[in-house]
Amino acid sequence: MVGFPKVAHDRREIKTPTLDPALEMTMDTGLMLDDADIQDLVNFLKTLTDERYLNNVEYQQLNY
Repeated sequence: MVGFPKVAHDRREIKTPTLDPALEMTMDTGLMLDDADIQDLVNFLKTLTDERYLNNVEYQQLNY
C-alpha cells in the first residue's frame, strides 16, 4: 500500500459489554480490509480531527 498509512488491527483481547459482536468475531482474523477500505477508513478518521482546535493557542493553556 502506497500513499497512506498502515492501518493495523489491535489483536489484544477486549472485554467490554459494549463491543459489537461483529467486531468481536474478527479477533482471530483481523479486519481483512482491502486497499479501498483502508483508504476510506483513513479518510473518515481524518474528518474527526479538528486542526483548528488542536492548533488554537486559546485552548492550549487550559489546566484541568
